[in-house]
Amino acid sequence: MRIITIIIIAIALFCNSYSQTLEPIYIKNNKFYEGCNEFYPKALVYNIDIIDRNAKNWVGPRRNYFDSTFVTGDTAQYGTKMGIKYIRQHFQTIKSLGFNIVKLSGFHVYYKNDTLVGLYGRKIFGLWHGEPFYKEQFRLIAQVLDVAREEGLRVMMALGGSNCDRINAKYTEYLELISEYFKDNPTLISYDIASEAIYSITNQYDKPAIRDMSLVWYNAVKSHCNQLVSIGMWGSRETVQWDIKLLACDFMNYHYYTIGSDPNLFQIRRELQWLGNTITIP
Repeated sequence: MRIITIIIIAIALFCNSYSQTLEPIYIKNNKFYEGCNEFYPKALVYNIDIIDRNAKNWVGPRRNYFDSTFVTGDTAQYGTKMGIKYIRQHFQTIKSLGFNIVKLSGFHVYYKNDTLVGLYGRKIFGLWHGEPFYKEQFRLIAQVLDVAREEGLRVMMALGGSNCDRINAKYTEYLELISEYFKDNPTLISYDIASEAIYSITNQYDKPAIRDMSLVWYNAVKSHCNQLVSIGMWGSRETVQWDIKLLACDFMNYHYYTIGSDPNLFQIRRELQWLGNTITIP
């Protein structure tokens, strides 16, 4: 059986096409398809911020993609209109480089009296502020998806933030809310329900508990939509606990970091060989 492995190398790497009339991305015989055509994903991780400032909310690129103006700029000068403008420019560049997916991650940035108070959640999609804020958050995320579609990109969403296991019931509720909201949006192809668990989930579990937890999260999404569910892994070291043969997901994405530590890609070659011999899903 031919096995397709999605590999994300630091900034996340995936490959290919887009049609004007979007059809859902689905998996058949371990291959990705868009309609009748085979689809090979090529993705880049892209961080966004949802800013909460002076009772106003807007979305923009990650703060540190810019200089300090992004953080300290006046609300009247920097808001959703400018944020979307910059996101569009970035998406155009991403598309021109040959990518066809952006994997969205990010933060909620909160100001009080024009002072930066803090960042909530490791990822914007892992916030637990209650349903009213969810809906505002989803509205702003939908604007980003609209831009992605207009610029010929599909979207994955990295949902699983730090310690989501410790608030399992709340996280499960959140997965149900977000998948219900975006169930009819074909730009969104998948929900990444856990990411690099070796770092983000600090509690120790046995394999049956991890299998059951991932299945609860998987079913929370699938009960509302037909979009795909994925899990992001750092590499083979995680599988001692997070056994890829037990996790509930439609496909895996792997994050290999090589900056300075593996200039000849020896480790990646070994990991790829291990993947080819082990993984049985895309």
